Amino acid sequence: VEEEEEKLQVDRLPDLLFRKTPQLLQYTAALRSHYVRDDDDAANDEELKTQREQRGELRVESRIVCLDGSFGDECSVTCEDCVNGACGESRDRRECSPGWTGNICNETCPQGRFGHGCNSVCRCQNGGFCDPVTGRCLCPLGVQGLLCEDACPRWTHGAGCSKECDCVQEHSSGCDPKTGNCFCKAAYHGTRCEKACQIGHYGENCHLTCECRGAPCDPVSGECICPAGKTGNSCQEDFLLSRLP
Repeated sequence: VEEEEEKLQVDRLPDLLFRKTPQLLQYTAALRSHYVRDDDDAANDEELKTQREQRGELRVESRIVCLDGSFGDECSVTCEDCVNGACGESRDRRECSPGWTGNICNETCPQGRFGHGCNSVCRCQNGGFCDPVTGRCLCPLGVQGLLCEDACPRWTHGAGCSKECDCVQEHSSGCDPKTGNCFCKAAYHGTRCEKACQIGHYGENCHLTCECRGAPCDPVSGECICPAGKTGNSCQEDFLLSRLP
């Protein structure tokens, strides 16, 4: 048997039997996409073609072609699906109107963006946001200006600072620029700051209570106004007794 194997030039490997020593076969496969193309490729097309023929190169290309005016992923969208836009002349893509985006133009621009393709950036300040179509700033209550950069002037409030504060100006320091609520000075209260504090109360909006043992106090500072014969911070002492040695 050994002599026969020598004649046949048999080579042995684990679990394998070769009549001749196995040789490594060299094979070159090149995949080239038609989407990638540079200037050097364009200049050497003929040379590349010749090289492919010499190597027996296998070239694979794949392209999806949508039919009947459809486009998008898996050709699932048609021009009729675009609710806030239109198709291009070739009907193979959608063109959304300014302020809209999405596969079928059904989404408004994200906050802070506006215009065609939502490519423009809003510049509104102080919590303002812009119109997704025109970019015009829409200011919150109590703010005004092209970019919402200015607070309402004193005695005005509301959207665009268009409303006047309904307060008694002598008794108030202004109003809330958003709600229009009056800021009453010390010694006054009421929706328009039209009322003086009742006896026993003092301070802004008359929220504080006098501590004068029943005696009145200054409506601004709260200092006790003691009756005759009484003295002390809270009118707690008899005046005559306080004079005794």
